[in-house]
Formats: sequence, structure tokens, C-alpha cells
Amino acid sequence: MTGTLAERIKEAREAAGISEPAELARRVGVKAASAYQWESGSTKSLKDTTLIELSDVLDVSPRWLATGVGPRGPLEHLGISRSETPEGYLRFQVMGAGGAGPGVLNSEEPEVLQEVDIAEWQVRQKVGRAVSPDRVKLLTVRGHSMTPRIKHGDVVFVDIEDRDPMDGGIFVVLLHGHALVKRIEIRRDGFHVVSLADPDHPDIYRPDQASDICIAGRVLGAIQMKRDEEL
Repeated sequence: MTGTLAERIKEAREAAGISEPAELARRVGVKAASAYQWESGSTKSLKDTTLIELSDVLDVSPRWLATGVGPRGPLEHLGISRSETPEGYLRFQVMGAGGAGPGVLNSEEPEVLQEVDIAEWQVRQKVGRAVSPDRVKLLTVRGHSMTPRIKHGDVVFVDIEDRDPMDGGIFVVLLHGHALVKRIEIRRDGFHVVSLADPDHPDIYRPDQASDICIAGRVLGAIQMKRDEEL
């Protein structure tokens, strides 16, 4: 076990490059006083919702943060494919990179770079529900036009069987042989493929260009990769 809750929070905050508890509180969405209480030791445990939010901001495992037990990093649970999937894990295929900018996933013959095992609890945390690796694939994002929702280097869970844009959302769209991670918005004149909250990346495809677009799947969630090697 690694120290107290207060020590783990402070350690993770500093490792994340967050200089003050007040800044941590701002990112988590709580009052500054709460963060100072966390690090003073007066807080002995965290609510589940706070624990998840804090773990996401600090990029650590909720279990490690709460108890000091197990790997610290959220993706230290992730390993290269072995002959059998460990109990409590799901094995996903990692496809060629996709861009919040130009991508390289071919719609007819997507390249499988490798397979990885991710803990089931972590998948539920990031996606919000159980998923089947048969229909959900992983794609590494390249580019910055979908920040802050999805960042450069994030890995997204893509449901390749959900290609219906009528209720909007974030999708992997194939444009001229390239895979792009973009938001689809439903407007009066049809659906628009847009970047997310980035004035430098305006509406890139309009309804009159819909015939050029192929939807490869819906993005269910994203996870940050903290590894030396890229997928």
C-alpha cells in the first residue's frame, strides 16, 4: 500500500504537473477548499463520483488512488496480447491511426496493429457500459481539432456496428480513404461533420457533400495512453 489518501493525491497532482490544490479542484469541478482538505488528511475517503473524476484528471487508477493497492497508472492494466485473455479483462484490436486531422485507416482493409487487454472495470469507466470486443475496436487519435473532449494521442473505443448519425455524436468518418474522428451534428438542412469547439477547424463537410462521407462507427469513449511506445 502506498501512503495515505492525502499523500497519494498530492503525489499524483504533482506528477500531473498541477501546481496547486486549487487548480486541481477547478479541473475536477469542486470548491478549492475540498482539494485542500483532501491533501491535509482530513478527508479519509472519497465519494465514488469524486473518485472517478479525480482519477481521470490525475490519470491514475481509481483503485490505487482510493486504497494504494495495485498499479498506479490507469493503463498499467493494459498489456500486449497473450494466448489467453486474463480473467477480468477484455481483448481489443487496435486499428490504424485516425485523425482529428488526416488519418490512415482504410475502410475496406483496416490494419490491425496489435491486440491489447484492458480491465473490464476500466472499460466500463470510460465507456459507461459493458461492450463486446467483437464490435468495438480501438483507434489512436492524431491531431488536436477535437480537444478538449478528445486529445492527440488518446485511444478511442469505436463501435463499428453503430453507424447511424441521426441522433448525432462523435464518429469515425472515412473521407477519401482517411479516417477522421469528428462530431456529427443534426441541423435543419441535414447533418454536418464538424470539429469540436475549435475555431481553427470549422465545419469541414456540409450536407450537400454527404455522398463523400462513410461512417465507420460511433466513438463511445476515449482513454489516454501513457506508454513509451505508441499503438
